[in-house]
Amino acid sequence: MDLSRTSILEALDQRIPGATIRFAGVGMGLLAACYCLISTGPFQFPSDDSYITLEFARNFAATGRFTFDRIHAASGATSPLHVLVLALASRLGFGLEAANAVLGILFFLLIIERTGALAWRLTRSRPVALFASTVTALSGYLVYDSLNGLETTLFIFLTLAWVTSIVVFVETRKVTVGAILWLFLALLTRPEAAWLAASVGAYL
Repeated sequence: MDLSRTSILEALDQRIPGATIRFAGVGMGLLAACYCLISTGPFQFPSDDSYITLEFARNFAATGRFTFDRIHAASGATSPLHVLVLALASRLGFGLEAANAVLGILFFLLIIERTGALAWRLTRSRPVALFASTVTALSGYLVYDSLNGLETTLFIFLTLAWVTSIVVFVETRKVTVGAILWLFLALLTRPEAAWLAASVGAYL
């Protein structure tokens, strides 16, 4: 019986269904986030910046402008896309704090799924992809970020989606609409996306 590392990975690759990669890590991430919500007592965001973002979103929903006091226009919101998404949730009738927490967890779960998908595309190995999504799901910092009320998980998801589109470009040499769209949305989320784009451009 061949028990080499390669043969074990090949055997696992044949036995792990593709859906397992997508849903096992996502399920673990959801359990981790729910555990943190339940075990920490009354929920509140850990940073003042979270509540500043909520105020910008609340005022944008009411006035259609980026303003902190509903009087003066302000550019203090460092993540316009995050504010816009929350403002939309507010206009649809959702409570802002609950919507912010739900969106943070949702993008955390999308990060897990995208990490597994990217790992599979890079290695064509289902065990590696499952390991990558599992490690991501159980990363304490990411679980914290999903509940911090900031744009962190949104930005990570968008950059992961953009990096995946760059990998597709490297393989096919075809620029996709997704590559442009993900980068544009990432730039609307955090200005640091410009440095990431410049770094990837220099590499390519």
